[in-house]
Amino acid sequence: MTFLALLAEHVGLPFNAEVLDRERVTGAMIESFAGSEMPLTNLILDIIIEPSS
Repeated sequence: MTFLALLAEHVGLPFNAEVLDRERVTGAMIESFAGSEMPLTNLILDIIIEPSS
């Protein structure tokens, strides 16, 4: 996630660390290694998209 934070900062995107729940991150990583990238994709999108007020 450090790389993602640096990348987001470099391109001017937000980094919403509030969505970094340990279970969600771990589950998304495990799923991605098993071939299902959608949970990790959704997590990354939630991290870099501005939360709506």
